[in-house]
Amino acid sequence: MNQIEAICPVCKSKVIGDHYLCPGVFNAKRIIGNSETTPLPQDLLYHYTTIETLEAILKSKTLRGSHYSQLNDWKEVEIGIQKLKEGLEKLEIANSVRNEVSAVISDILQKKFNCFITSFSTQGDLLSQWRAYTDSHNGGVAIGFKGSKLHRFESNSCSLLPCSYTTQDNDINLEQIFNPSWDSHEENDSSRDIVLIQKCLPKLIQIATTIKHYGYYEEQEWRLISIENDNAKIHRVQDSCLQKQFIEYKIEPSMIDHVIISPHHDNQQVLVEKVKKLKNKGLLPNECNIVCSSIPYRDVTVHPSLGQLIFCWMKRFFRRVCKILHLQE
Repeated sequence: MNQIEAICPVCKSKVIGDHYLCPGVFNAKRIIGNSETTPLPQDLLYHYTTIETLEAILKSKTLRGSHYSQLNDWKEVEIGIQKLKEGLEKLEIANSVRNEVSAVISDILQKKFNCFITSFSTQGDLLSQWRAYTDSHNGGVAIGFKGSKLHRFESNSCSLLPCSYTTQDNDINLEQIFNPSWDSHEENDSSRDIVLIQKCLPKLIQIATTIKHYGYYEEQEWRLISIENDNAKIHRVQDSCLQKQFIEYKIEPSMIDHVIISPHHDNQQVLVEKVKKLKNKGLLPNECNIVCSSIPYRDVTVHPSLGQLIFCWMKRFFRRVCKILHLQE
């Protein structure tokens, strides 16, 4: 893979390699669509999941995008929103525009928009990813998608973008978003405000949903983001007390380059055989390689049986009863 050289837009230092961004720095220019500053997608982007989900993806030939209110980072969007608010304060615009943008930013935070996200990583064998997104006992897989093939989903309402990672000290310059929009309007055009907000809304949501806390930096995440897409059917399923919302992308087996098996020592060969069966059924392309993780890790967590759980509960119960009786004496 060719090494890509760029200049970080905030600290102006040189960035060489696969990360594109300096640690703790995010880059709003890449969202504008400027070909000189937009990073090229990685050759391979990995989607970590369980073996059951892999089978479901292959059989249905679909990949899900989850609603942005249901992602695992509990401060998802909040960091991006804070940066947008700080950038808005520094922007020299009319109060009417500022108020409209502020209202839109609040709506983004309250998850009022239909924004759906599918997550990938440039890292195909990362221990933190295995622990977070695969079964802790039975393991899972990392599906290696061809980055160039994922571009087929991009449209006016859908983008494939790298996440950026920030600290509290970084700023964002919203003039890169709004100034090009202003240039296309007459200064006294009364309809400019509404048109401007509508035009910039997708970019504001993209910024809010691709800025993450620096603690997630090692994931090197890319996101397929669908925003207010009228062509995408929204599915709803009830999971415990939560109603999950998602959309689906139609995929082809040829989009998958290889599959990496998680580093669960006791279960790795079992997973290899399961993936081979899926390949033999024609659900994976013939040229798709099955690779085992090189990380020497195994799950040593003790998973108690139902009988053991009942015994522990009864033991605690009788201790509590004895303590109460003792106090009454």
